[in-house]
Amino acid sequence: MSSPQWHFADFRLDPDNACLWRGTQAIALTPKAFDVLHYLVTHPDHLVTKDTLLDAVWPETAVSDVVVRIAIGEVRRALGDTAQASRYIATVQRRGYRFVAPVVEHTEAVPGPTDAPPLETPTTPHQQEVVPLTPVLPPPEAERRHLTVLFCDLVGSTALAGRLDPEDYREVVRAYHQLCAEGLQRFDGYLAQYLGDGVLGYFGYPVAHEDDAQRAVRAGLSLLDAFSSLSPPPGVAFWRPGGGAAGGPYRPGGGG
Repeated sequence: MSSPQWHFADFRLDPDNACLWRGTQAIALTPKAFDVLHYLVTHPDHLVTKDTLLDAVWPETAVSDVVVRIAIGEVRRALGDTAQASRYIATVQRRGYRFVAPVVEHTEAVPGPTDAPPLETPTTPHQQEVVPLTPVLPPPEAERRHLTVLFCDLVGSTALAGRLDPEDYREVVRAYHQLCAEGLQRFDGYLAQYLGDGVLGYFGYPVAHEDDAQRAVRAGLSLLDAFSSLSPPPGVAFWRPGGGAAGGPYRPGGGG
């Protein structure tokens, strides 16, 4: 049985195909951003806390609420929404978010053309073929684009982990992850994955800019500046971030 589809304004959320539609146009969203939008749309006009979204979208995963803000930012860009003048997702300060647009749930299949059109007679006007309301479009992942990848990690983290108490080390990594996430968000990058103490960020997907490569470089340089604001752990005289950036053609979901 097909899952319900959710309509708001001129958008349609299709959970079975994990796709957001605007009319006949498919709008690309990363999986986590889609899941965040789906949760908000299926709980309209309810306060949804950041902890609730973390439990629903990132279950049993050690991440900070920065990932929620990044996903909300991606969804707002896809919808043409802003935090200052919210038509869809309103921010409830220090608590969470509320989906404020009217939502209609559709559980019936979209009707298509009938199997046998009625016979035409001299007294029956010509009837045009019924066009399906939901045409099948190629998935947005088929589009090839240029992607710049930025990777950041802590230099000497293995030795650092051996010198610190596990709780202290986790707090160091958590603070570093949050610093990286905020730097990526500042330059419209996408936090793709946490890799141990490292962070993998994308520039050019899901939102593309003409200067994505420059944005990645600026994000890396800003991280170096911001890192100086972090106090080194007790007993550690030297620590610094490391990383690099690379770019090239990429097809989301299909390799480079």
